[in-house]
Amino acid sequence: MLPHRRSEVRYTLFAPSALDDRIGDTIRPALDPRAVTEFTEYPERTRGAGYYSPAAIEIATQDGGEKVDLGDGGFVDWTAQFLENAKERCLISCLSTTRVATLMSG
Repeated sequence: MLPHRRSEVRYTLFAPSALDDRIGDTIRPALDPRAVTEFTEYPERTRGAGYYSPAAIEIATQDGGEKVDLGDGGFVDWTAQFLENAKERCLISCLSTTRVATLMSG
């Protein structure tokens, strides 16, 4: 993520799904350990529970010992509703480019 900073990606599963298996057999092995310091489950998260389903992610780093949120995302059903196809999947995310730029210049 950011050079010389501890980064963290946390995920929350709001509902049982095959995603839990994919995290273990596909996502974790594909992560570059130089880029992500921690990839952990965050079952306590409730923010976005009705908006994201079945899962959400958040990306953070440290600045002077303080956690700085950099991004958020998750699965939404917009495309499934629009296309009238329950099998349609859409993962959205955002990254605060202003925060990243501030941390890189500071």
